[in-house]
Amino acid sequence: MDSLANLRAIPKHDWKVRVRVSRCWRRTMGDAQVSDMGFVVVDENGSRMLGWIRTSLMFWFEHEFVEGRVIDIVNFVVRPYTEFHRNICFVDDKYMFLTSITTITPVEAIVPNFPMHVFGCTPLNNIRYYNMQETYLIDVLGFVQNVEAMRRFINKNGVEQCFHKFDLTSDDASFVTVKLWNTLATSFWEMIEGRGEQAMIVLLSSCKVIFHEVSHMAVSHVAVASRGSGATWQWDPPNSAWLRQRQKY
Repeated sequence: MDSLANLRAIPKHDWKVRVRVSRCWRRTMGDAQVSDMGFVVVDENGSRMLGWIRTSLMFWFEHEFVEGRVIDIVNFVVRPYTEFHRNICFVDDKYMFLTSITTITPVEAIVPNFPMHVFGCTPLNNIRYYNMQETYLIDVLGFVQNVEAMRRFINKNGVEQCFHKFDLTSDDASFVTVKLWNTLATSFWEMIEGRGEQAMIVLLSSCKVIFHEVSHMAVSHVAVASRGSGATWQWDPPNSAWLRQRQKY
């Protein structure tokens, strides 16, 4: 098997990897039509990679991509990102692309020490450097403070939407405002209801930085269904050493 870290965007169609499905989602267009399917996989070495399945192959492959499942993917190509790609889930220069000769086989054996997710958290005091770029999304991690109530509204297309905001802080007093939308907002709100002032750490993956004014920065979480975003949170009382350690990954 090949390691994700060793994959190269070269004329080769017989790559083969053993990976765990970290995230998967359908990408839709403005008319709600499904355009393709995206996924993020990780291998036992702690590498991660984004991949795409075109619509014509989703019937054959989509059911194999169950989050948490370990699978063997054989006979696929690796393509380079171009200058036209925008809002890539994380920093990388290539992605997997499945073809009609690709085969996917679930791994039934128990695979120990195989990570479910891999993150590369950006320190909150460095987020300002990502304001002007639209190529990559980032992962962020911090303490949750100043949670606002859920807000709901009807957009100009007559679709109900919801969001809520809170501050994400670090032990060096850096902070950003986080805005969660729709499905992720609802899920997060259900988790925090009734928790009171209990301390919490949240890790958000594939976030977009939006600069609102000179002295204020905000991180807006992109739509779960279109960019493979995700979140994890810890309810145990957090500590600064744990936070600093997590920011390394």
